Amino acid sequence: MNKRTYIEQHQGISEEIETIQSLLDENNLEKNADQIALHICTLAGKISVHLSLEDKFMYPKLAESKEEQTQRLAIRYQQQMGGIAEMFALYKDKYNMRQKILDHRYEIKTETHKIFHEIRNRIFKEESELYMYIL
Repeated sequence: MNKRTYIEQHQGISEEIETIQSLLDENNLEKNADQIALHICTLAGKISVHLSLEDKFMYPKLAESKEEQTQRLAIRYQQQMGGIAEMFALYKDKYNMRQKILDHRYEIKTETHKIFHEIRNRIFKEESELYMYIL
């Protein structure tokens, strides 16, 4: 795996986030709930593939580095991602169907903003701090 692949995956994740947010911003959950649920499931798939590739290839390679700082950075990033992944899994399970979205209409915007903020921050950190150590 190379850096470009991870960045392209980040772009796909970011596009799904933007789509979900734009559907929520229309303030018409009745009309958009099916599309929101579909894009949340698509986002979950993209995140799952991305995390799997990081866990199988990137983190082990960085952990084998001769540089102790790189090893520590890889371990820290991998551990931190666990919390975000768990948070997103709960979010996905809560909002992955039309009726669930409608049942939680008063909290979906706040929760979406919170989890997407975490994901965006993580993407920024990976691209600005971590990816410089991979090809």
